[in-house]
Amino acid sequence: MKKFCVFCGKKPIDKNMEHVIPKWLIKATGDLKRDIGLGSCLNSNNDKERTFPFDNFKFPACTACNDAFSKLESTVCYIMGNVLKNCPVSREEINCLLNWFDKVRIGIWLGFLYLDKNFFDIEPKFHIQSRLATDDRLLYIYKAKTAPRGVNFLGHVTPAFCFSPSCFVLRVNEFFFFNASFQFLCAKGLGFPFARSMEIDQDGRFEIDLKPGTEKIKRPVIKWPSNDACLEIYQPIFVRAKACQNAMALYENEYVKKNSLDFSNCIGSIYWDKNDGIELYPENSNAGWLNIKEHDFNDLIKILWKQTLDFQNNIHNMASFENLKGDEGRETRKIRAAILKFNKEFKTKTEILPEWSYE
Repeated sequence: MKKFCVFCGKKPIDKNMEHVIPKWLIKATGDLKRDIGLGSCLNSNNDKERTFPFDNFKFPACTACNDAFSKLESTVCYIMGNVLKNCPVSREEINCLLNWFDKVRIGIWLGFLYLDKNFFDIEPKFHIQSRLATDDRLLYIYKAKTAPRGVNFLGHVTPAFCFSPSCFVLRVNEFFFFNASFQFLCAKGLGFPFARSMEIDQDGRFEIDLKPGTEKIKRPVIKWPSNDACLEIYQPIFVRAKACQNAMALYENEYVKKNSLDFSNCIGSIYWDKNDGIELYPENSNAGWLNIKEHDFNDLIKILWKQTLDFQNNIHNMASFENLKGDEGRETRKIRAAILKFNKEFKTKTEILPEWSYE
């Protein structure tokens, strides 16, 4: 692959390297130079899991781009510290944390395109900078009873993630962060305008049949199953709805404006569900906000493995390729069928999951 900046996608200027998993998080969870398991290499016949020195898990970036994101990292370092200590976290801090998960999720995707030498011959059409706070997103926070110190991720080496980096899991010590993002992922359930259908045209653009919101919250927010013993956080974002003809007229109402953090920039409010109802996240959360059931560590890995594969498949099914004609259409539908089949079959193969016992 030609080198590109993971932030802007252009040829790196004043070459720098971006730690997709930041140094502050690596240091906070163990030895900076320890190895991390990265799954098997897609461009190799060897199924053995790769290990890689964590300090070397970094990828090309422009110095200016890297510097521009340093404020986000320093802010999230403080926020994550409060999350891990079960201290109060504000609404604005949750919004910042969700921005950071956008950054990490897309950064891991681009990083593995490098590591696997672009096994599927994917030409990235977006990078970190252009995918920050552009689509609906969710974060489910789970907790294990006991866990080894460390950072790991899950769901990043599936073909589904390679073609659409929409859903993955990040573990930080005993906390598991299940993160997903896609257009209109939670809009309908939160009463916002939603897509009744999404078609992808010959140029790879979405043709969206957008409908007015119900202005009512549904529970569950999305119909795909999740384990109920977690804290659920949702945020509707309608940045890309601007591209739909006459779409913004559907958002010009009191409900959307009242339930937006920043209406002018199409950023919806934060919602949460603590198993007693969905409501707007308070401006300043109270102490003990993360009082959730604790799971067995190994059981939780298996639960989230299956949940990740299900979500990845469901997200792939949100958009239709039926409008794609000819050889391109047939090939695209064939690829998606293979992606869905892979995830469906691997849901039962929990024996391939990593032993996250090292620090």
